[in-house]
This record gives sequence, structure tokens and C-alpha cells, in this order.
Amino acid sequence: HLISVVGGNIFAVISYLFLYRGILQFCRTESYHSKQRPSPEDDGHLSLMCYVGALTAVLVFYCTEIHDRPALRILATTSAFALARVLMARRLFRAAAGRPHLLLFSASLFGFALLTLGDALFVTLHGIPSDFLVRGSLQTFTLLLSVIFVCSNGILYLAMFANAIAERTQEQARLDFLTGALNREGIQSAL
Repeated sequence: HLISVVGGNIFAVISYLFLYRGILQFCRTESYHSKQRPSPEDDGHLSLMCYVGALTAVLVFYCTEIHDRPALRILATTSAFALARVLMARRLFRAAAGRPHLLLFSASLFGFALLTLGDALFVTLHGIPSDFLVRGSLQTFTLLLSVIFVCSNGILYLAMFANAIAERTQEQARLDFLTGALNREGIQSAL
């Protein structure tokens, strides 16, 4: 259990911290190029995610190795995952002006967060089902939906970076690389 449950959940929480930090870095880079100022509350949210991640790691360890409380462990991890997804969705939504792929990505993350909160609410209200981790239609549907969300989020991450690279390449193609002044292509498009 120490490796599979505790290690796996802590690895997932750390992964979400890095994903959120990566999105913040991406949005800061994009705001630098578009002359928008980054939001100072983003750093506060990153600190909040670090505290929540540390608390989740402690709770997962406690609920697995010290006292066997899987309901509390599930509630802690799903809440941390949902918070990370909501914060990522919120930040991408704020950066989505004129970028429909970021809006779609934000909506996807928000939908995934709602699915995760639904799991947390179900465990809170009903406890862990007796057939938990046993093959069944509900578990199959939840797993399938999670796989679809993870795959679509991966594709949207790639689209986010590919679009940023394409925008930057087009911008650089209009400028002289030595002086930074408009070249012939840039002058024609400006005219």
C-alpha cells in the first residue's frame, strides 16, 4: 500500500502542482508577449496548492498506513484534484481571449473537476460502496469518462503549446531578426 496507494496519490498530487505551475508559466509568457500584466493572485493560488498538496500527502499516508480510512483518503485526494483543475480552468479561461482552444481546454478541466467533485460528494454522502474497485457499470463508466478526460486534456495541452509556437513564429516572421523592425512581410501586413 505504501507504494501503490500512498506513492501513487502523492505522485498524482505533485503532478497537478507541476501542471498548474506550467500553466501559470505559460500564461505569464503569453501575457509578456501580449503586453498584459500577470495576475498577482496566481502566486497565492500556487502557494495554496502547495499547502493543499502537503496536507493531502499527510492525509493519504495517515489514512492508508496508520488508520485504514479509505473514504477520508478518497475525499482528500479528489478534493485536491478538483481544486487544481478548477484553478487551472480559471486561469486558462482568463487567458482565452480570442483563443477558442483555451476556452475548450478550460471547459474540459472544469468538467473534469465537476466529475471529481461528484465522486467526492458521493463518497461523503454514501461512504465507499461495498463493490468499490469491483467491476461494475458505475465503475466502468467513471473510469471510461476519466480516461476520455485525461486524453482530451493531453490533446488540449498540446494544442495550447502548438498554437503559442505558431503565433510566435508568425510574429517573428514579420520582424527583422537583427533590428526587430518590421520586414517586408510585416510592412505589407501592416499596410
